[in-house]
Amino acid sequence: MSSLLRPLALVTLLSLNWFAQPAVAQVITDPSPEQAATNVEADTSISAIFRPDSAGVTLDPRSLRIFLNDRDITNDAVITKDFFSYRPETPLAAGTYQVVLQFNNSQGQSRRIGWNFSVGSTTAIGIDSLSHNAGNRPLRPGEVMAVTVNGTPGSQVKLFLIRDGQTLQPLPDAQEIAPGTYVSNIVIQEANSTREGTLLARLQRGNQVRFASADRPIRLVVGGRPGQQLGSPTTSATPTPSSLQPRLTNLKEGDRISGSSFTLQGLTAPNAQVRIRVESTTPIGGGFLTATQTIVNDAVITADSQGVFSYLVRPPIPVPNSTYQVSLTGIQGGQTSATVTVRLIQQ
Repeated sequence: MSSLLRPLALVTLLSLNWFAQPAVAQVITDPSPEQAATNVEADTSISAIFRPDSAGVTLDPRSLRIFLNDRDITNDAVITKDFFSYRPETPLAAGTYQVVLQFNNSQGQSRRIGWNFSVGSTTAIGIDSLSHNAGNRPLRPGEVMAVTVNGTPGSQVKLFLIRDGQTLQPLPDAQEIAPGTYVSNIVIQEANSTREGTLLARLQRGNQVRFASADRPIRLVVGGRPGQQLGSPTTSATPTPSSLQPRLTNLKEGDRISGSSFTLQGLTAPNAQVRIRVESTTPIGGGFLTATQTIVNDAVITADSQGVFSYLVRPPIPVPNSTYQVSLTGIQGGQTSATVTVRLIQQ
C-alpha cells in the first residue's frame, strides 16, 4: 500500500526499501512518526499498532526485536500483543532515523519491516516558571493580579483560572515584555470570587504546545459573587491609583528572587513615568566583604492608561544571598513623587 494513513501490510525489508509485494503476515497500522515524516519533534515517541491479517496470522510479541538506527531498543519499549511504544530517555538529535521491527509470525516465519523519519533542528519549547501575587492573601477590587511566565521566547501565552476546582475561565493573554518573559496584569473587579483557584499557562510556538500550573493557589475577593469574568487592564471601569508614588504589586520588602531575572510590576498614576534604579550588594570573601554595583541606572518607563507598569531586571551574575535595592520614583507633568525602596534577596 502506498500510504501509511491506511494499514501497512507487513513486507520483507531489505536495506530499508519497501517491496510492493506483501507477505502473508501481520498487518501494521499507524506507525508513528509516519513514514518519511520530517521536522519531527526531538522528544517524539515511536510506536505502531499490530493487527492480524485477513488469514488470521498474527505477530508473536515474544519474538519482537526493535531497532533504532541499528541500536536494539527492545528492552526499553512497551510491547503488547496489540502495539509497541518507545520514548527515548533523552531528546533525539537532529537527523534521519530508521526504525526496524524484526519478529516471527504465528506460523513461525521470520519477518522484518521498517520505516524512516527525520528529526528537525528546532529546539523543544517549555515553561520554566509560572508565578502570581494572589496567594498570600485574597486580592480585592482595584488590586492587580500580576502574572509572570518565563519560557521559550517568541511564543504565544494564554492564561486560564480553574475556579474552586470546577470552572475553567480564560484570563487576558500574557504579553512578552522581554525575550522569554511574559506578563499579564489583571485588575480585580467587584464580582470576582475564588476561594481556591488554580492558575494555568498554555505556551505555544508553531505546532508545539506546553502547559504548566502555578504552585500556589489563587484567592480573590472573599465574599464576591462567583462565576463573573475577571476584568482586563483595559476595562474603563477599572479603578486607577490616585497617587503618583509607585507601588509594586508582585513583590514586597524581603521577598526572595529565584532564577536569573525578575520582573517589577506595579501601579502608579495613569500614563505616568517611573524611574527605576536597582543596586546589588554581593557578599564576597566568605561574607566578610561586600561588593556593590548598579545594575539598573535610572531607567525610565511609561505606565499604561490604567497606571500599570512592568520592567524586567537581569542581574549580570545572580549570586545567592545577594540583595537588590529597588528604587522607584513617579514622574508626571513636572511633578515627582517620593521614592519608594524595596529590598529583595537572591536565592
